[in-house]
Amino acid sequence: MPGVRAATVASLGRCQDAELANPLVPLLADPDLVVGRQAALAIGQLGHPTGITHVQRFHARAVDPISQAAALIGLALLGDETGLETILEGLQDRRLARPLRDLIRTCTEQAQQRFFALLALDPSLFWIEDPEGFRSRPSAFRPRTRHAGTGPVR
Repeated sequence: MPGVRAATVASLGRCQDAELANPLVPLLADPDLVVGRQAALAIGQLGHPTGITHVQRFHARAVDPISQAAALIGLALLGDETGLETILEGLQDRRLARPLRDLIRTCTEQAQQRFFALLALDPSLFWIEDPEGFRSRPSAFRPRTRHAGTGPVR
């Protein structure tokens, strides 16, 4: 029943009760990677600052891109300014781009706002699916045309 455990941990992260963070800490070492990932995200969403050290340790042990992405999001949500450089480097790692986008979508709207605010990112830039990274302009700012050469759509 690992799926049920992971879903339960994810639900606890949405409760907005910071006191739930401490019971989630042991789950960062769970043998089921999905449970550990959800614990890192949940601790981040709960925002209890004592979780920073534990999520940092989870990140140091993480070997797969999804677990690394979960840890980076958790650290950003916890406001880990000491790890900001690690978080920003992770955002530029092409292996982590999709897991980061997929995982941040699972977080509450409030958590997403904290994530983008800490990183001083324009959310529209984060969602771009660009093989060159996050440098191109959002598609909303690119001129759209009906047919090639007929001018912008009005």
